[in-house]
Amino acid sequence: MGIASLGPRLGDNVIELRNVRKAFGEKLLMDDVNFSIPAGAIVGVVGPNGAGKSTLINMIMGKDKPDSGEVLVGETVKLALVGQDRYAFRVRLFPISLTSCRGVSRTRLD
Repeated sequence: MGIASLGPRLGDNVIELRNVRKAFGEKLLMDDVNFSIPAGAIVGVVGPNGAGKSTLINMIMGKDKPDSGEVLVGETVKLALVGQDRYAFRVRLFPISLTSCRGVSRTRLD
């Protein structure tokens, strides 16, 4: 009988921004931004081009720093990012005939 090991438990706050300010030249993207993302939250980042979505993600990932304030990421948090480059993940779809696949019936696949 084997014993499965669980990973480290996430704390109450996984990601937290405190009084974050970020600008590029004259363009102010964020000013006094405060929020926290608790464990188990499902979050989407939406906004128009140039609103600072990628900058926010880059600050959370540690690739960029705020001009002022803090970006805190829990010590047991592991972050991963799938880039926006539409050409990096080209998927080629090839039509197949179900009759040519062994072991696949012709019934609907839903």
